[in-house]
Amino acid sequence: MAKTDRQCWNVVRSAMKGRDLPARLADVLAKPWEELEPGQVRYESKVLTRAYLEFLEEQLASCPRRLKWHQVLQRRLEVLRPLVRRRLAAFAVVAGKRWFWAKVDTTSGRLVHWEVD
Repeated sequence: MAKTDRQCWNVVRSAMKGRDLPARLADVLAKPWEELEPGQVRYESKVLTRAYLEFLEEQLASCPRRLKWHQVLQRRLEVLRPLVRRRLAAFAVVAGKRWFWAKVDTTSGRLVHWEVD
């Protein structure tokens, strides 16, 4: 049975507890799902498609290797490639100029990837 949005958010919260994160992001990530303000966290749940992986490959091809963004995209592609056709819950938090992004496998309830900048 698929995990709910609240359960997936709790997976993210648990995984980030005690990590060295910017204070504004840490404040949001500490809040239970019910206490989040509207728009504080962007959430979507959808099946990962091959088309998204192809998009990442195109972005990698056009991004100079020396840029940090190339490394971020490369890691994202490596992690997500085996998860095609799996439903993933995606969470995005923007706090000031910092952002956090995470994906949770809704079947296993496992945090599969996260990024912070």
